Amino acid sequence: MHAHLDVEYILRKEDGQVQQAIFSIEMGEINNEPHIQGMYTLELTAEMSTADLKALLKQEKTWLKLKLSEASDVVMRLNVKKYKLVDLKYGFGYVQKDTGLAHFRTCSHGFSDDEKQDCLDFYRAKAAGNAYASNKMNKAPKSNEKLLAFKVTNLFVLSAWFVQQHDLSALGPALTLSLVLAYALETGKYRLDDSLVLGRSGGGLLDPVRTQAMFELSISADARNVRETVPLIDLILLGIPQPAATAFADAACVTAGLPTRGAMRLYSLAEAKALAKVIAKTQPRVGLRLAQTCGRYIVIDFLASAEGHEVAMVLGAAGLTGTKLFSNDQIPNACGHLAAGWACALRALGTEFHTLTKEAAAVYNTERFVTHAKSVLKHSVTKWLFTEEVQEVATEQNPDDA
Repeated sequence: MHAHLDVEYILRKEDGQVQQAIFSIEMGEINNEPHIQGMYTLELTAEMSTADLKALLKQEKTWLKLKLSEASDVVMRLNVKKYKLVDLKYGFGYVQKDTGLAHFRTCSHGFSDDEKQDCLDFYRAKAAGNAYASNKMNKAPKSNEKLLAFKVTNLFVLSAWFVQQHDLSALGPALTLSLVLAYALETGKYRLDDSLVLGRSGGGLLDPVRTQAMFELSISADARNVRETVPLIDLILLGIPQPAATAFADAACVTAGLPTRGAMRLYSLAEAKALAKVIAKTQPRVGLRLAQTCGRYIVIDFLASAEGHEVAMVLGAAGLTGTKLFSNDQIPNACGHLAAGWACALRALGTEFHTLTKEAAAVYNTERFVTHAKSVLKHSVTKWLFTEEVQEVATEQNPDDA
C-alpha cells in the first residue's frame, strides 16, 4: 500500500499536481497500531473560494479512497485535513517522527535528504518544547535563517537527539551537556534560548553571571570555537565555572579508552565524530546507551501529552522495563489532584508499583475523587494546584498514615 502511494505521487508530481509529499508508516504510541501518515502540497489559485477549497478537499479524499482500495481489500479509516501554510515545515517533520524505529518506512517527493532532515529537526525542537516558537523575528541576528532553540522544555531531549544524529554516542563518558551544546552551536543550526536564563515563563530577577555569559555567547563568542563556548555555556546552565575535568570523570574516560573531558574541549565536532567512529569500531560497548537493567518505570498521563511520551521514550532507551498508562480523557484542570492520588496508589504498591493498572489509575480520574480532593483543600472549583496543595492532598491520602 505504501509503495502504491509512492508510485501514485511520483505521477502526480510529474503532472504538476503535487509539489511536495511525504508518506510514512508509523505505529500508534498508545495502542501500537500501524497506520500511514502523510502530507502533501497542492497548487492553489488566488481565485479559489472557500467553497472551492471544500470541494477540492472532498475530491482529494475520494481520490485517496479509490487508490487505497486498489492497493488493498482492508477497510481503512481515512482522515484528510487542510494544513496551515505557515506550519509546513513542522508538518513535514511530524510525519517523519518515527524515524529510526524498526517499523518506520517512508517515501518522499520534492525534497532533498537535507531538507527532510531539516523538517524533522524543526519538528523535534518544537514538539519537545510543546509550543510553537514565535515566527515574527529571527532570534539569531548572525544567521540568515531561523535556528533550532535549546530551551528549558526541550534541553535534554534535543541534546540526546543531537548525539544520536551525529553518531557521538561512543564518546558517552567524555561528553558533557555543555560540550554537546557547543557542538550544536558549531553547526550554525542551533541557538540557546533565553529561557535557559530567564526560566520557562520569565519575569524573575536576572542572575548577573549567567546573564553576562548569555550576552557574550550571543554577541562576541565564536560559535565555531568549542574551547571558547563551553565555559560560557557552563556559566549559562550552572551559574559557576566548571572544572575541565575531575578525577572521577577522568578515570571513567581512561577506563573506556577515551580522551578526558578536558581533552575533548580541544576537539571540533568533525574531529569528535571521527574519533567516535574509531571508538565505536574498537569498543562497541562504550557510549551513552545503557545496558539492559532490571529496573522498571511507570508513566501515567491521562492527557496523552508529548511530554509523557518523551519521558517514556527516554526511560525505555535507558534499558528500563516500562508500564505506560495513557489516556486522553483527563478531567480539566485536575492534573495536581490526580498526581496526588496516583502517587499514593503507587506508594501503596511498594516495589510492585509497576503493576498498577489503567483501570485502577482511572479511579482517581473521577468527579468523586476530585471533589474529595477539593474538599481537603477547601476549594469550590477545580483548578491547577500549587506544589504545596498537591502535597496536602497526598498527605491526606497517604497509605503510610504519615
